[in-house]
Amino acid sequence: MAAQRCSAVRRPRSRKAGDMRHMGIARPGERLSVLCIGAHPDDIEIGAGATILGWIDRGVHLDVHWAVLSATGRRREEAHASAKSFLATAHSATIDVANFQDGFFPYQGADIKAWFEQLRRRTFPDVILCHWHNDAHQDHRQVSSLTWNTFRDHPILEYEIPKWDGDLGQPNVYFPTRAPPGALWLPAVQGLVRRGNLPEPRTPARCGMSRPRRICGGLPRPKADIAMTT
Repeated sequence: MAAQRCSAVRRPRSRKAGDMRHMGIARPGERLSVLCIGAHPDDIEIGAGATILGWIDRGVHLDVHWAVLSATGRRREEAHASAKSFLATAHSATIDVANFQDGFFPYQGADIKAWFEQLRRRTFPDVILCHWHNDAHQDHRQVSSLTWNTFRDHPILEYEIPKWDGDLGQPNVYFPTRAPPGALWLPAVQGLVRRGNLPEPRTPARCGMSRPRRICGGLPRPKADIAMTT
């Protein structure tokens, strides 16, 4: 029996080519409670900075609980200064910095789990941003695992951290920003560098993920985005 050729029916597009359909997490003028969890200073800024500032830029009233698990000495000062700078225009902000030993999270599991249980009792977020579950850094994986274990009835979006390990995944959710990430946060980051709260070499990484993920998301050149996985 001869095969029959089927012609596809072209349907009219309801949106412009290259446009992305937005997730209805929050509209301009609405309140949104966000819990941001990072293992180290810089993690949240690098992995989810454009998403957070993009919400604020769109007029979403963010109530942010910003939690960093490992920061001591100057790094603790850096964590507080950077979070305050990023959240300066948020509706409200709580900064929570712990002092677990960097690089040893898998061996401090019980103590970190207890910290997560305490965190769950003092915050009630609409959405959570945390590390990608297959991150090559052991501290990041531990944070992701305990986030999912502790907050079982919350929507969780994971973010990536570019580094030497080459462990980037295949995100399935993208948050486009209305301006390049540099226009959103570089002025604040440069201020932190001048005050000595942020080492200069880390600054480019904060914009780094927006460029390759802009290609993955099919966005035109003027736009940029940060990728999240669900």
